[in-house]
Amino acid sequence: MDRALILASVSFLLAVVWGPLLIRILRHYRVGKRIRISGPSDHKSKMGTPTMGGLMIVVPVILITVVLNIYNLLGRTLIGRSILVPMGVMVIYAVIGAIDDLAGVRGVRRGLGLTAGHKLLWEIPLTLGIALFMLVSDIQFAGQVGVPGVTEMVNVGWIWVPMAAFMILWSANAVNLTDGLDGLAGIIVASAFAGYGVIARLQGQFYLIRFCFTVVGAAFAFLWYNAHPAQMLGNGCFCPC
Repeated sequence: MDRALILASVSFLLAVVWGPLLIRILRHYRVGKRIRISGPSDHKSKMGTPTMGGLMIVVPVILITVVLNIYNLLGRTLIGRSILVPMGVMVIYAVIGAIDDLAGVRGVRRGLGLTAGHKLLWEIPLTLGIALFMLVSDIQFAGQVGVPGVTEMVNVGWIWVPMAAFMILWSANAVNLTDGLDGLAGIIVASAFAGYGVIARLQGQFYLIRFCFTVVGAAFAFLWYNAHPAQMLGNGCFCPC
């Protein structure tokens, strides 16, 4: 836990330093929030606020995680394969979110972004692929579920793949939907990943402890710029699950 808290601090500092540069880049390329005329009047003040702020979390977290696990990733160890899962999910959903944000700024549906159907066309097969990778790679607890009242994990076999994919899909989009009010998604993500880190500690998944608290640190740094009045918005890029 000491290392995890140190990583949270490092992640926070990197993200805070990276934030102003990201804001300047987004403003330079005019990647700003567009507000629908039919939307709430108090949201019109957000017009032009840089979006894609989720990159402020994704970039430091991926850099720190890769540096810490370079040996395991190159050696293709079980830990290396295991850490690829949360990193892969974060990168995949960040890319889809970035495309969504850019479509909202410069696409034909300006202010709206991609439709839910278009996003799901990408998210469902990619998430199923991640769940399948977890199962065939023999990652800890893959293919198993906990049942209340049963002390041992229950092996459910291949049916675990759609179950896991649904949980990933639901969690990532829950973060995206939460990102509306200034500071709301950031504090919820930080709180959730702190809880995930504690669960990982209880399960002995130490690589996940470090990953979770790296996200916590970056999420608090994001709040530095996303608290009211927000200097940047997370929007579609903000799906760190």
